[in-house]
Amino acid sequence: MCRAYDHRGHKILPGAPIHPAHPIIQVHAGPGDMAGGLGQQLKLFIPRRIGLAQRRHGAILFVSSLSGWMPQPYMAQYGATKSYIMGLAAGLHFEMKDLGVDVSVLSPGPTDTPMAKATGIDFASMGMSIMSPQDVARCGLNALGRKLDAVPGVRNKIMAFMMSRLMSRGMAGSMFKMMMGRALKA
Repeated sequence: MCRAYDHRGHKILPGAPIHPAHPIIQVHAGPGDMAGGLGQQLKLFIPRRIGLAQRRHGAILFVSSLSGWMPQPYMAQYGATKSYIMGLAAGLHFEMKDLGVDVSVLSPGPTDTPMAKATGIDFASMGMSIMSPQDVARCGLNALGRKLDAVPGVRNKIMAFMMSRLMSRGMAGSMFKMMMGRALKA
């Protein structure tokens, strides 16, 4: 992690280390390759380890979240990891296409899973509906070989479009904070 300090030494500005540009299939995980954490784990896995590029055939379906499309007050860490997954998937989508490997990213909204129940969030008060895991999975699998982004459900598609294309990040963050405030009080 890179750090910068103001003249009083008060501010810490995290950043990502710079790495040489090369296809991901040439990456060899080792000390200092990445900042660690999720990035390091993904680097060890894809796509070299599973041999898709060497076979020149296959597919990778990443699972992100609607949370990756917008700022996430009260869920910043979760939203940031989902944004990372979306960025990684997008880069790999274009990098791997010529190697015969399809890469898509599934970004569901609330899904009827134990995780969604454990959040304590009242999604209905946010105007969102909970989807079945089967419908979410079907959407992701249907995207493979056809498109990069798979957002299941009409409401989720509208939310992703509004929050990422029609609003500034500041406006989207303020709107989501208001929605989460209602959902957490309910």
